Formats: sequence, structure tokens, C-alpha cells
Amino acid sequence: MASPYADLLKTLPGASVSTVTKNLNNDDNLENDVGTFKSIMAGVGSGLFKIPEGLFSLGATLIDLGADTNQAAEVEEYFAKINPFDEMAEATTAGKITELITNLAIPGGAAFKLANTAVKASKGGNYLNITGNAGKNINNGIKKTLNKKNKIRAFDESASRIEKERQQDLLQQPQLAV
Repeated sequence: MASPYADLLKTLPGASVSTVTKNLNNDDNLENDVGTFKSIMAGVGSGLFKIPEGLFSLGATLIDLGADTNQAAEVEEYFAKINPFDEMAEATTAGKITELITNLAIPGGAAFKLANTAVKASKGGNYLNITGNAGKNINNGIKKTLNKKNKIRAFDESASRIEKERQQDLLQQPQLAV
């Protein structure tokens, strides 16, 4: 069966159905020619794009669970449109691995640094450092409230209140006649 464009192609010099078909099926075009270095560099860029994508996708997924919407798919579709490095990064395994490392290492490194600073501050007694009389009053209140004795007392009061409520609920349930 002849192509509907065969007559048009006959009018062009050097063009035929077979050459156009060959050029369309040629795997040597520029889109498929992504080198390893280019893919690795695109992996870094794509990994940086995927950091906020992961945060927004998590929020959208939680909204989907609670409100039965389809926000996560819309968020992922949006980020797929704006990420110019995704296809180049996915072209080679090295690009995929670089994208993954970038996506995990940068937020992980920031979280590690933040946690390390918090641990050092809590060991040094500077975890909450507010200056002036207001700061002194707040620190004294925290020290009074968060001592071991008050923590145990608060737990005992909560546990006994919950146990009393549970016993009352059991007593109020109708008994089945046997």
C-alpha cells in the first residue's frame, strides 16, 4: 500500500518513501546520542529537581490519602514537565545512579549536619537559649516542668485517666443475656 505522501515526496529532489522511512527509524539521531558524561551531569541537575519534587509529592500523597483526591499524579506530571534533565539522566546507568545519589545525599547531608548541631547544642546546654528575663523565666519553667518526677506524674495521671474512661465504657455497654 502506498503512502499518502508518496506523491508529495516524488516532487522533492532526492526524497523517497524509503529514505524518509530510513531517516525516521535511524537510531543515530541527536536525541538518542547522550554520552556518559552528559548523562552524569544531567543526573546531578535532575537529582536537584527531584529534591523538591519528593517533598511536594509526599505532601500531595498525604492529601490524597486524607481527601481522596489525585494531587500526587498532578504534582508528578508538573515536575516531569519542568525537569529538562530527566531524559538525559535516564539515558545511561551512570546518569541514573548520579541522579539517585544527588537526590539522597544533599538532603541527607543537610539533615545530618542539622542533627549533629542539635546534639552538640543539647550536650552543651544551649539547645534553647533565649536571652533576657523572659529567657530566664522560660528556661526555669522548662526545667521545673521537664524534670523526671513531673514526667512520671504526668504519665501516671494520663494512664489512670485513660484506664478509668475505658472501665466506664465497659460498664456502660449492654450485657447480653445468655
